[in-house]
Amino acid sequence: MCLNIYLYILAFLLAFTSVAGADDQYPCQSDPAGRWAPGVQDHNYLVRRTIGPHSFDIPYGYLMIRPSANRVNCYSKRSSISFAFWIPDLRPPLSDMWSQPNFRVQEPGRSKPSTDEFVVSVLTASPNNPGAPTTMFRNTIGFLAGSYQIRFENGLLHVIPSENLRAFEGYFDLSNNNNQVALDCTPSGEDSPPNPSCKGTIYFHDLGLTLVVLFPKDGLPYWKAIRDGTSTLLDQWSVAPQ
Repeated sequence: MCLNIYLYILAFLLAFTSVAGADDQYPCQSDPAGRWAPGVQDHNYLVRRTIGPHSFDIPYGYLMIRPSANRVNCYSKRSSISFAFWIPDLRPPLSDMWSQPNFRVQEPGRSKPSTDEFVVSVLTASPNNPGAPTTMFRNTIGFLAGSYQIRFENGLLHVIPSENLRAFEGYFDLSNNNNQVALDCTPSGEDSPPNPSCKGTIYFHDLGLTLVVLFPKDGLPYWKAIRDGTSTLLDQWSVAPQ
């Protein structure tokens, strides 16, 4: 009996040590003086983030607003997560993309990005459905009150207002109930701002996750790669419930 109890306690301590050890390298520490602390140098270091019923071990290099080393493990449960990646190879950017307006930043040791290479920013990924693309599409059509055209471009429904063409440039994919897409892109024109972009929603019904994404407008033909890339990364990072 005593031996069994001893073995049980030993197994518990070993299990606790293995879990706690994951944060030993970068323990959560406060700095009352508010001094600057460097970020995590190992961009492959896995950072646990939990949103709703989902937990993900995300390599540090993918994070946006990268926390300092002494704070990276302070808040594992979040209302949303944000990350960035390159198309088409899904690699993480070398620098934090949160305040970087250039989708094709020149990275050391790499050639200049081509038109089919760019960074996608997932500004938020959260377990809610404030407005699925189907709802957004219906609201858009209702707002335009019949004064619009719909064209099929790049595999997307392109909604075009009959008046004030530069007021709205919306694209939708509602063909798959599991993953739907709604995008609002910078309107075309001579006075368009620099770095035109597309921002919108990808909704993964099976995961119950809504993602807000941002990417360059000329990357619109690669929207499927963006959608599938986010799904691939989330699947790779997913941690089974314990």
